[in-house]
Amino acid sequence: MSTTEERNDPGEAQLSAELLRLQDEVTTLREILEHRAVIEQAKGVLVGTMNIDPEAAFELLVKQSQHTNVKLREVAQSIVDDASRRAQVGRPTSSGSPSTNISIV
Repeated sequence: MSTTEERNDPGEAQLSAELLRLQDEVTTLREILEHRAVIEQAKGVLVGTMNIDPEAAFELLVKQSQHTNVKLREVAQSIVDDASRRAQVGRPTSSGSPSTNISIV
């Protein structure tokens, strides 16, 4: 089979298209995993600082996201960043743990 014939092979075109689709899917899944990690960290901060269970923490994140029209991952990242900054400067709350700047709606 010549190079010209290989380029015109419908099977090769399908494989190329499938490869591109799978590469996009892997990229999307990696982004989802990264976002999920930040959301889980934010839930942990809320559980620790507000003495609530993880489900309630997630509900608060969703509520805040909807109320402010900010993506959930961005709300979560803000909480994690704030908790990290507070931990670095040693600004504890009355319970002795870092607090967050989240306004619960």
